[in-house]
Amino acid sequence: MHVKNSIAAHLPFLLTTVQPIIHHMKDYFDAKVSVKDLFIQGLLQDVSRKLQKTMPQILSQPNLLSHTIRQVLEFDKSLVDEFAYEKSTSISDFILDHSVWFSSWFQAEKSCKSFIFFRLHIHKILILQCASSFTNKI
Repeated sequence: MHVKNSIAAHLPFLLTTVQPIIHHMKDYFDAKVSVKDLFIQGLLQDVSRKLQKTMPQILSQPNLLSHTIRQVLEFDKSLVDEFAYEKSTSISDFILDHSVWFSSWFQAEKSCKSFIFFRLHIHKILILQCASSFTNKI
């Protein structure tokens, strides 16, 4: 919640003061610069560092691990929904790209009572990947 509160508190300043300055300097950048997205990415680095320390401690606790992953997925989605974050990095990618963490979560979901949720979630991911693949070919 602290990260989202920080974004909300700083967003007006970033968009009305800093972004126009950056816009006037656009000739100095190779691509469009979004101050908002850079600010969010900076905050996510702190979240990643926290998870880097925390994840090894919860790998042996399937319910807590499963809950943490769900919270991270919801957090990532809320950044996109609430702040139009054009994510180049996400916290869920940080966790799920780590093979040991991913396999621990996968096993936790398979063994938990939430197996139905797991199957539905994996099904959604596969559908989104197929849809994305299909639209990229068009």
